[in-house]
Amino acid sequence: MIKGAFCIFIVGMLALGLHYTGFIRLFSENKDLASNNDSSSWNPSPPPQITIKDLKGKDFSLESLKGKPVILNFWASWCPPCRKEFPELISTVERFKGNVTLLAISNDSSKKDMEGFLDNLKREGLNLHNKNIYILWDSELEVSKKFNVAKWPETFILDQNLQIVKKQAGVFSLEEIEPFIFELISNKTLQ
Repeated sequence: MIKGAFCIFIVGMLALGLHYTGFIRLFSENKDLASNNDSSSWNPSPPPQITIKDLKGKDFSLESLKGKPVILNFWASWCPPCRKEFPELISTVERFKGNVTLLAISNDSSKKDMEGFLDNLKREGLNLHNKNIYILWDSELEVSKKFNVAKWPETFILDQNLQIVKKQAGVFSLEEIEPFIFELISNKTLQ
């Protein structure tokens, strides 16, 4: 009885420790990536420089997306909130008819898992072959670490100059994201 209670205590402390260290890392390593939830008081900050291979093995750079707002989303197929959010992000890109780009970076440990999830979305009728949708696989979590991603989904909104203007840990609903993107598109020159 005492051994069981002790084991439960240890497991609980480990879980708490992992959560706590992730939380501390999120806010201490790169303060520029801290949440900016008030669109009326943007404090744009530059994202980390990244180069990652696309699904065809070619180098992909964030810099190639300069010129329109970018929804940068970190997700995984095993994450229920990510599976719920992903179709909404696709819908957002379609609604803005080429004026916004989605860069969806998978944190799946297996490319097969990621591809299976994407195949299911295609069977459900989602168009993943939109020229404004880029899906990449961060197999070693190198890009995720640079952005201090601590939980999934995690989304960054970048303006036309590729400055981070908003961050959302957790699901980003259409009601939250669309007015923000509209404001970015309407104000093409941000200070």
